[in-house]
Amino acid sequence: MLGTPQRDCSASAKTALENSISQRQFGGSEMISRMTKVVKKGNAGFSLIELMVAVGIVGILSAIALPKYQTFQAKAKGAEAQNTLGYIYTLEQAYFVDNNSFNTIATVGFVLPNNAKYGYAGGVAGAATFTATAAAGAGIICTGLADSWTITETDALTHVPNGCVY
Repeated sequence: MLGTPQRDCSASAKTALENSISQRQFGGSEMISRMTKVVKKGNAGFSLIELMVAVGIVGILSAIALPKYQTFQAKAKGAEAQNTLGYIYTLEQAYFVDNNSFNTIATVGFVLPNNAKYGYAGGVAGAATFTATAAAGAGIICTGLADSWTITETDALTHVPNGCVY
């Protein structure tokens, strides 16, 4: 065949050709050396000033958010006391209809809810009136006396925060 170039099929030529192809497929040694240079340049990280600014921002946000969160929690716990006292009021009224007198909250069928944040007490056997009280337990942040809620037979609900966070 005239005009067709002759190819050298020796072993060393094949090896050289395979090395050339593999370098092109995987980026070759030039690409790898360029990538290591880029990685070495990127090892600088953050400066101390940048880290201190970030810590300061997080501190300011925490100082604002924590009191708001505590207020939110205290209001939610106060809602527990209101709901439970309303339930006690209903039990006492039902007992009064049947017996024409009020009784202790245990006698009328009150059972302390699971994970209650308040302690509940009240009622006197055979009485014409009743008062039930919820006093703050663990997990309620107060600076003075314990937070308390009271309900009477007239459905009058009163709250004495006593320095608690609301």
